[in-house]
Amino acid sequence: TALPILAASLKLKEDLQAMGYVVYMTRESDTYPDLMARANMANSLKADIFISMHANSADPNRAANGIEVWYSGVGKVGEYASLEKKLAVKVKNSLIGATSALDRGVKHAKHVVTANSKMAAILIEAGFLSNPVEEALLFNDNYRSVLARAVAVGVNDFVREYRTALANSKNSMIAAEPIAPVIPSGSKRVSYRVNADALNVRKNPGLDSPSLGKVYDGEILTVEYGVEEIKKDGYTWLYTTDNSGHISGWLAKEFLIEQ
Repeated sequence: TALPILAASLKLKEDLQAMGYVVYMTRESDTYPDLMARANMANSLKADIFISMHANSADPNRAANGIEVWYSGVGKVGEYASLEKKLAVKVKNSLIGATSALDRGVKHAKHVVTANSKMAAILIEAGFLSNPVEEALLFNDNYRSVLARAVAVGVNDFVREYRTALANSKNSMIAAEPIAPVIPSGSKRVSYRVNADALNVRKNPGLDSPSLGKVYDGEILTVEYGVEEIKKDGYTWLYTTDNSGHISGWLAKEFLIEQ
């Protein structure tokens, strides 16, 4: 039962890295590190945010469903004490907005990993494996990608709003001022829908260019016209921004449908 959540966590790592964050994993394979060891690892790394991803269960109540996010509110240093609940709210709201799952709210408890970590720490229950519908979703790669992107967007929204407070926290790795992204300004903006299971957003035009992240089937993108369309590797490349406004780069026009 751990594998679908591990897969979602690995996707979350990719999305956060594409947004420019330094990401450490407590595990990247089907292992189970001691809970206290996970909190100790986060503390030793002097991380600003700790995210623990889980799937819920309510056997024999197979009707139970929805997403909830937990925080501890104890054991924090500096500004993290006042920021932890705000992080939970941001991430929970992003998850509910992206999935339309039942909103089970932001909750408070002294879980080992959140109560023993010194930074803003949250525990996400992403759905119920005891519910047949949510179990199927959690084993669906596209749905896990939606979950991961929603968590990443929530984290990024949190950092953007509370960057100064984070920067004032003891041992924070967050800079007081963000590095401004370079986004071409176009004379015209057109919306496109992704028409493929998953596409890499490229740093530059071409299949060999590094990926900045992924967009998924049905996502709405903004295409910046006024930026040159570039033909390479058999495709016409356009500069795009994803619907959350966090990933900008090049995509092949052949996989986009104008709205």
